[in-house]
Amino acid sequence: MASTTGTKTVIRFSNGEDRLLRKRRRIIRSVVVLVVATGALVAFILVMGDLRRYKVAMGMVDLYVDQVSVRIRQQRELPIDLSLHADKVTDAFSAASKNIEWLTRDEAWLMRQSDGPVMTAWTKPVHRRFLEDGRAVVFFEDGALQSVWLTPAAFEEAEKKQAAELARLNLEAKKAEREVATQPDSP
Repeated sequence: MASTTGTKTVIRFSNGEDRLLRKRRRIIRSVVVLVVATGALVAFILVMGDLRRYKVAMGMVDLYVDQVSVRIRQQRELPIDLSLHADKVTDAFSAASKNIEWLTRDEAWLMRQSDGPVMTAWTKPVHRRFLEDGRAVVFFEDGALQSVWLTPAAFEEAEKKQAAELARLNLEAKKAEREVATQPDSP
């Protein structure tokens, strides 16, 4: 046997500690990756739900646009009756009619004299988790219907503009009625 004089023998007891530390790091890394992946998956599912809500709302107003557009193709003016009347009532159309509000006959009659866009129909507010809430809205302009998505602030602004226009047109109509009533009948 060879002599071992002058050599140092080092015994390490940290071998198990190093393995334990590496194992802990691996577990922590796996947990972090799992949490991040789960968060991304939940966010993806919520965004897809928001997009689905948008598509459903826009689909409802598109059904409305299709039905009313049939009536306005020849006249190219705002119809008086804007409520939904389907040639063939379907389940989707029934659901759409429950979730859409539209101008009344009197409002539509007055808004025929308006020279700007007229908000004819709108859905109830659509609440979303990540994306901004809003409504699907149908505007009548230049003889055609167009469906758009409006945020709550934009819808409120459009509603205020339309209310002001309705008030102005109503005032003009009443003034015209008074003028007709005060004119003497000519023989």
